[in-house]
Amino acid sequence: MASCASLMVTQEMAKAGLREESVRTEAVLTLAEKRERWEITDIHLTVTSSVPEADAEKFAHAAKIAKSRCPISRALKVPIKLTTRLQPIMHPAAA
Repeated sequence: MASCASLMVTQEMAKAGLREESVRTEAVLTLAEKRERWEITDIHLTVTSSVPEADAEKFAHAAKIAKSRCPISRALKVPIKLTTRLQPIMHPAAA
């Protein structure tokens, strides 16, 4: 789930003109036992990216579109929550 979301976010960021240094997605799935079977009841995705001259709004929009495009998320048909975080880019000190 997380790797598919990262791939889709990267694609959507490129479409929005954002060049990422990195994209990391963590997926937390909630399981519940229903009728003696375990089911995924919801998923929470946290997408973190390093973007030069970050545009938080464009990044959040790209992640939202990516969430709806991910084939795994569509196949699971469960509620998916999304959190986006921008990570500052660490540049080596100039010599």
